Amino acid sequence: MKNSETILDIAILPEMARIEILDFYDFLKQKYGATSEKFCGEDQKTKVLGKFLKNKIKVGKIQKFTREELHER
Repeated sequence: MKNSETILDIAILPEMARIEILDFYDFLKQKYGATSEKFCGEDQKTKVLGKFLKNKIKVGKIQKFTREELHER
């Protein structure tokens, strides 16, 4: 590899290929313990979780099923 700082343009790839590349990238980050303070810092995690918990998930009427109804085909 000529330059380790090379930027790859994955936008030219189909969506499934981009998803695979990003998934593999996450795997490599975990394998080698690489973190980015910008995205992985505790403050950032707390902010994101706080935003998620602040907005309640809206659901309609909860519908309960019996076991037989769930396994019906």
